Amino acid sequence: MTTVNDIRNIGFAISGGIAGVVVLATSGCGRVTGLLPRWFTYAGFAVGVICIAAVPAVKAGAPQTLLWFLWLLVAGIIALRQARAATAATVPAAMATS
Repeated sequence: MTTVNDIRNIGFAISGGIAGVVVLATSGCGRVTGLLPRWFTYAGFAVGVICIAAVPAVKAGAPQTLLWFLWLLVAGIIALRQARAATAATVPAAMATS
């Protein structure tokens, strides 16, 4: 039974590192394309590095998962706000051409 628990702990630790890689990739893409705000991409680089660096300390209770969830929440808010702005800018232009 302890083997299953150890495997679960290792899986949780590795998932924090993978989340860090995803954050770094998303921030890099957002920075290159300009689709994400500059402050958010820099914050994403910091969160990604922290998530990857905290993998060895996960057993000590490193809070990288909470930091990743906070970054994900802000990413969702940014996505919703940009979608509304794009829709508001598109609708009047579409009505003017009809």
